[in-house]
Amino acid sequence: QDETPMVRRAAAKHIGKVLGVAGYEQRDFCTATLPVLCRDEQDSVRLLAIGSLADAGSSFSVHPSWTATNWLPLVKDGSTDMSWRVRNNLAKNFANVANNLGFQNDPDQQTEQSVVMACFVALLMDSEAEVR
Repeated sequence: QDETPMVRRAAAKHIGKVLGVAGYEQRDFCTATLPVLCRDEQDSVRLLAIGSLADAGSSFSVHPSWTATNWLPLVKDGSTDMSWRVRNNLAKNFANVANNLGFQNDPDQQTEQSVVMACFVALLMDSEAEVR
């Protein structure tokens, strides 16, 4: 909620590690904070926030319906972000982000798996060579 980009960047950089330690029990904090950082006006904040999904840990992956509601929209937005730097950071961390979503090997999550694959394909076909 701070107006200073430096403070928001620091929060975005470390929120994933905090969530990894705090775990799924602190999902309310995550639900309130992470979307705000992922949709920040500064691309430097957004790129750190979307990358922090990779550091959030596997405690969220055992709740795929929660991640489908709360994190999948952030991944979709990140894969089509107007800043190539945000898309590039998501592409670098995509394997860990997708793993933390928890959709793999779950037949009930086929729709969500398709969305994740569409995000990955969008990154592979990006107009910026750095992202691909």
